[in-house]
Amino acid sequence: MEKIINQFLPKAIVLKNEILSGGLIHQTRKVTVEEEGISKAYVLQQFNANTFKEPYKVMKNLSLVQKHLSQQDYPLELPQAIETIKSKNLIEDDDGNFWRMFPFLKNSTSYDIPPNDDYLFEAGKAYGLFLTGLKDFDVEALEITIPNFHNLAQRFQTFLEILKIASPSRKEKAAKEIEQTLAFYHKFSIEFSNLPLRAVHNDSKLSNLLFDKDSQACVAVIDLDTLMPGYVVTDFGDMVRGMCNTSSEDEADLSKVSFDSKRYDLLEKGFLSATGDWLTKEEKDNLFNGAIYIILEQAIRFLGDYLNNDQYYSAKYPEHNFDRGRNQLCLLEDMILVNTSKFINR
Repeated sequence: MEKIINQFLPKAIVLKNEILSGGLIHQTRKVTVEEEGISKAYVLQQFNANTFKEPYKVMKNLSLVQKHLSQQDYPLELPQAIETIKSKNLIEDDDGNFWRMFPFLKNSTSYDIPPNDDYLFEAGKAYGLFLTGLKDFDVEALEITIPNFHNLAQRFQTFLEILKIASPSRKEKAAKEIEQTLAFYHKFSIEFSNLPLRAVHNDSKLSNLLFDKDSQACVAVIDLDTLMPGYVVTDFGDMVRGMCNTSSEDEADLSKVSFDSKRYDLLEKGFLSATGDWLTKEEKDNLFNGAIYIILEQAIRFLGDYLNNDQYYSAKYPEHNFDRGRNQLCLLEDMILVNTSKFINR
């Protein structure tokens, strides 16, 4: 590990190397080193090559976006990838693993669940500021790092294929949820080809924001690996999925799962405070639709992975992805029940 660290920081003495929890894709570490008598902290990540099969494309997108934002009046921090002694921002070790490093922002922290409702406005505003900085970015310049990442129709077709080969026992266990998923898709599926294609984050969850520990203000939007061409409404929908659920997505007790309209209103207010003067009317009108789209997509992915014997998402127990899928279906059901009038069927 020190050999890898020293390729980025050749004069550093490693003082501490600890794994950071929370990441589902990459292995992420906080590395504390001494450089010329000064203690500094960095984030070291090992790429998940199963998810990102072409990591150089990811880093190309990151470099393009960081250059663009650095030329804007962008109010948030923008951690730059550390270059190696060979002027590379990505290295490959002897085992074929890819690594990269970023500065660790002092006095910052991230959350999986909002500590209180005050964070909802701040989170919506932060992602809004990020998208505002990219509103004039040439989306054609971006590489596609994960094809069909937010393609609901494609996800549903994959789900149907999985149903054909799923084990009878798992299909029987999930019979009610399968029926519910099919019904939701045929009633609420929607596509956004009429909306502008933009450079968007594509994984806009709360844990991809860094907050100042003292002021509680958001200081940075991070983890830009999925930044690709997409739609603003699905970025907003991903925020809603993660931040407006009264439980975590792993909660198996569905009595604890519900859609929090107050949180939604705060999130939307914060988001529009940063984007309201440039989003099109069609984008604004489809924000709620974007949330339905993303929650349904994630329900399909979790339930499909359970039926496919947990090939993609790590499962801590045999029915983990089943519970995740049920959780998302419950959230979607409650969201639609409370807010049917906001859904625009096109």
